[in-house]
Amino acid sequence: MDKPSPLDDLFPPHRFGGTDNSRSRDTDSFFDYLLRTTPYTLPTSPASSEIPNLAPPPPPPPAPPKPKQWTRNYLQNEIIRRIDMRANALQRRLGAITRGLTMPDLDRIPVGSGRQFELAIMFLDIVGFTKLPNANFEDQRNTLAMLHLFTGEMMQISREYTGVFEKNTGDGMMAYFGTETKDAVESVRRAVDAALVMNYVHHNHINPLFLSKGWPAINFRIAIDYGPVTVARVGARSGLSSFVAIGDTANTACRLMRLLPNGGIALGHRAAELIPQEWQRTCVNLGPIKDSYWPNGEPYGGWELGHRLSYPLR
Repeated sequence: MDKPSPLDDLFPPHRFGGTDNSRSRDTDSFFDYLLRTTPYTLPTSPASSEIPNLAPPPPPPPAPPKPKQWTRNYLQNEIIRRIDMRANALQRRLGAITRGLTMPDLDRIPVGSGRQFELAIMFLDIVGFTKLPNANFEDQRNTLAMLHLFTGEMMQISREYTGVFEKNTGDGMMAYFGTETKDAVESVRRAVDAALVMNYVHHNHINPLFLSKGWPAINFRIAIDYGPVTVARVGARSGLSSFVAIGDTANTACRLMRLLPNGGIALGHRAAELIPQEWQRTCVNLGPIKDSYWPNGEPYGGWELGHRLSYPLR
């Protein structure tokens, strides 16, 4: 007699066939039996049916790139591509302009406390902006296009040299450099580097673009000075606030632009002392800045920087 199989306890022979492997008269199949006799309950929580994630954690995000330097690829490829993209996108945006009854909502800027820095402050201003033709909607449309292309690129260059853009003054901008370093020479160098690149890009790429579209060429002036500044947000909590730089350094840089009625790059005396000596030798004395003084009461002066990037770039 054959020995009973160990499986006989789980699946009795009388139900699924005897030892002679003949089928049972029971119409239930093997799988019907399993379905009827095997208990099944839904998992109590989604986590009980999940496969554990054993993959390694994702790598940390890459560090932000360092400020771009004067390379042929940057000045003659990347920036030109960027300006072309702005010009192409601009046409679509201009087509969406309609007459409005109210001013657009300003972005909410939370009010916070100030922080003290030693900073290089930059002011930029378009020369003779109010004299541009703006008598009709077509003129105003062209002015908007020029402002968009010019200001957008100046802001981008400022940011690439670690400048913090504070505000748009309509026909210009204000930015400061040095929030990421305590090195005075490095702060001024970043601001002056940005100013030189701005001048290069505008006169060799942006102005030619304007002329190709039948728009007038424009000129601009930049003033930079260095000193103690308190950066703060002021205003009301309802959103009527702004980001400001408080101190004589900001006021002096703003006044310094008046000494360049036809455009150029000007430096306050503190900033001029911190640039390379070969650049200092290109500076021209602009004389005292109105209402600006040293702590001892002596008039505070400015200099016009004569150094420029050459074109074509070598």
